[in-house]
Amino acid sequence: MSFLEQIFDSLKEKADEVVVAESHQTSPVRATGGALLAYVQQARRFVRQVGVCEGRRCALIAPNSIHRVAFDLAI
Repeated sequence: MSFLEQIFDSLKEKADEVVVAESHQTSPVRATGGALLAYVQQARRFVRQVGVCEGRRCALIAPNSIHRVAFDLAI
């Protein structure tokens, strides 16, 4: 099993648990394993729509966030 597969399996097991959080001045923003997996699926669809194919190089320039984590896992 690859490292990425282990991460996805862990997120599935923790579908209802908070697995990642962003720190903001007002209050933290949290995401469960299930929410993060949904964000990854959205990011994968977007990446495919813009023409990034498996094996091609791409760069991700974004501030640290839950959505950044999702894009990292997607690509």
